[in-house]
Amino acid sequence: MHASLGNAVGIRSQNDPANLELLAAATHFYGSAKFIAGLQFALTVPVAVVSYTILFSFPGLKPWTTFVALTVALTDILVLERLQSRLRLFGALAQEAFDCAIFRLPWNQFLCSRRLEAAEIAEAAASHRRRNPDVRSLSDWYPAVVAELAPDFATLICQRSAVRWDSAQRRRYSAWLTGVGVAVLATLLAFALYRNYAVSDLILALYAPLTPAILWTAREILRHRDAADKLDALRSRIDGVWSVVTAPTKETSIPSREIQDALFEARSRNALVFDWLYRLQRPKNEAAMKINAEDMVKTLKALPQSK
Repeated sequence: MHASLGNAVGIRSQNDPANLELLAAATHFYGSAKFIAGLQFALTVPVAVVSYTILFSFPGLKPWTTFVALTVALTDILVLERLQSRLRLFGALAQEAFDCAIFRLPWNQFLCSRRLEAAEIAEAAASHRRRNPDVRSLSDWYPAVVAELAPDFATLICQRSAVRWDSAQRRRYSAWLTGVGVAVLATLLAFALYRNYAVSDLILALYAPLTPAILWTAREILRHRDAADKLDALRSRIDGVWSVVTAPTKETSIPSREIQDALFEARSRNALVFDWLYRLQRPKNEAAMKINAEDMVKTLKALPQSK
């Protein structure tokens, strides 16, 4: 017998002003981190292509374009990447505060270190509202249908929804980057060969200027693929828990806090997905989230319930 139905009060509170404030703060921090990521992109890919183009008209500038390429690569690694990581961590902390509030989970001080101060959250949320006055995009962050379940079961479905969404958008992004990167590199290489570049000229005129762009693209592809693999592994573990807790003759505890720890680790460390791609994929991912959640709720309702 199961006690999977109930009233997940916490999930029902996800649209309360205090919780929407946390989501707004998280969105602001992540948005700032994505701005840095966009700056990293601008300093690598477009600058590399421009340098490559300049060399056709001014071959004597090869040493300078090489210097610029190396400087950009060092700035990216030593300055921009560190700043992006800090903002990403703040976003993960705000998201964790939101999840802990609606899932009714204790704060893991050892993993998450400190909580964000109320002033930090208020300032970040206000910055988000100045650019996005309409908060409806933050409403019903998790599928509302799970609110009729017992808290642990509702939390498990929400956690699985978050993991699946994140993995799906990362796989599409890495596939898109791979296709575009290969096409651009092949085009530039074919053009260089058409111009009968010697090997030394090919290195200085093509490889050196494009090194930051190649490194950025390869790094992003590998990061998102690795992140998707880890998220898929986490979803498999969640599915394993689901199989156990929905067994007709067995009732067991759900390791909600342990799953949440893995979610926080992913959010605080994984590479970011640009907002334009998130918005492009949101309708599809949101529809899949609702369908899967409704199916899982239907499965639980079909189980014999304890009284």
